[in-house]
Amino acid sequence: MNTMSKKMFGSLASAMMILSAGTPVVLANETEMVELNKAAESDLEKAVKLSAQATVDGADIVYAPIGEKLAVVETALLDLTGFKAELLHALKGCEQVAAEKLDIKIDEANFKIILTMPEGVDFDAKAAADSKITAGTFASLEGIRQEGKTVVVAMNLAASKLVEAAGKDASLKQVIDAIPDTIDLKVELAGLTITEKVKAGTDLKFDLTAQTNFQFEILQENQKLINQNVAKKADADQLSVKATNGAAMFRLYNPNSGEHFYTKDAAEKAALIAFGWKDEEIGWYAPVTSKTPVYRLYNQNAGDHHYTKDVKEKDALVALGWKDEGIGWYSVDNENDGAPLLRSYNPNATTGSHNYTLSTEEHDHLVSLGWKDEGTAWHGWKQN
Repeated sequence: MNTMSKKMFGSLASAMMILSAGTPVVLANETEMVELNKAAESDLEKAVKLSAQATVDGADIVYAPIGEKLAVVETALLDLTGFKAELLHALKGCEQVAAEKLDIKIDEANFKIILTMPEGVDFDAKAAADSKITAGTFASLEGIRQEGKTVVVAMNLAASKLVEAAGKDASLKQVIDAIPDTIDLKVELAGLTITEKVKAGTDLKFDLTAQTNFQFEILQENQKLINQNVAKKADADQLSVKATNGAAMFRLYNPNSGEHFYTKDAAEKAALIAFGWKDEEIGWYAPVTSKTPVYRLYNQNAGDHHYTKDVKEKDALVALGWKDEGIGWYSVDNENDGAPLLRSYNPNATTGSHNYTLSTEEHDHLVSLGWKDEGTAWHGWKQN
């Protein structure tokens, strides 16, 4: 919390400080509720990470196996440029006063990310101890707690350290300039599990909100120059997780070479789409682990991939110069519990010569065109 914002934090920086009538001695306390600018997609990268699986950045829907541990990760950018500009404006006429002559407190800058749990997701407070929080030099984690059906991640920006960093001889302006323009915040919340009660295919939506609270004051000879409290709230976009019986296996197609490619790595999928591969969505669901690995190999000369659970076939191809790329995914051990992935071979093709599909209709069509039926390659999970 994928560092946290979406315009959520971009907008908190735009806090308007209202001077009271007369001399600029006291700023009126102000509470401002700011709606999320949903168009500001670039300000917030969302991610969900499955255990032992790479983070999926920018995904609208992440496929999570039932019963597997799940970590929700939020990264975002806290934009303080507007906040700094308004603070300087409020201090107009005092900017060059030496900081050592003042008692400056900007310690109460609190950020909260609130994750509302959907039905079918359990939260383990003990497992949440594995959560990782990073927020730059001047921020620290206050704690992670559960409040009913919500999980609250609280952080604090210790701005007094900024005053110390500016030095005793610094002016107020130099102290404010020492505040970074942006702060990256990242919260990886562990301890989530999709329960066995959830059916495969269920779409679980996590509601995210963020709250920030700036409180600061500057004292000079016991006279309060500024007493400001700016509170912000933003509704972050929903994070959608689709429950599955296993890891989603993405299928892609290269229209130039005719190759189909299969991967459970969403980051790899996104990279290939950026290179022009066609997204053919999900081919099947594989076990997160099993006793039957499926190996992935690459022919550097032809630019083609091959996949097999047959160790002898793998070793024979490696002996011929194919590169062993390790285990791509797993097959269901008990074939009676699985759905067969049908394998066909095009003897006339140099790349994309093999096709793997759950669809008997697709498989039979290729065979009718002259592809060779090579039976079942491996098994994926049956989906409800």
